[in-house]
Amino acid sequence: MPGAVRTADRGLCCELCGEPLGYRAMDRLTGLPGRWEWDHQAGHALQGLAHRPGVVLLVDLDRFQAINDAHGHLAGDTVLTSVALALRNTVRDGDILGRFGGHDGDEFLVFLPATRLEQGLSVARDIRTRIRTIVVTVRSAIGHTVVIEELTSSIGVGLHHPGLGTGLRELVGEASSALHIAKRSGRDRISLPPVT
Repeated sequence: MPGAVRTADRGLCCELCGEPLGYRAMDRLTGLPGRWEWDHQAGHALQGLAHRPGVVLLVDLDRFQAINDAHGHLAGDTVLTSVALALRNTVRDGDILGRFGGHDGDEFLVFLPATRLEQGLSVARDIRTRIRTIVVTVRSAIGHTVVIEELTSSIGVGLHHPGLGTGLRELVGEASSALHIAKRSGRDRISLPPVT
């Protein structure tokens, strides 16, 4: 579980994302668990793995801010709800989805319990393919009908190795490091964490 930091204006907050602890269990826009509920569910599942592997995927929509800037935040909200639906339709029963980064984040977390690396990469490829097929028709901020399509995503992978005692915080950190590699390497790809 991530650590907490006390701030003067917001109280006890997540050390990783800065969102107040206990802020929301579910993200109202996407219907997915918010970060804290995801941490709770994924942490519980991670403890239950015993000596089985697991994979964390951190999914980021490439150049999402450009959608908000060009078409308005309501268009961006529609894209986020479409991506959440695509994720739900891609993962398996028992996999744990969540929205990462709070109310304005365009990142999603996926925990794949009892999953080897090869299976996790297959799910990540399926997610990227599903996101590419999303077509959203919305009214822009200036009243024009626009079609948003050909979305791409970058995905970072964190690996739980049985017997190493890797915690959820470390897995999310690995996935985040891998995501940064994917984005620095040109986006629209899946990356593994750096070898240490």
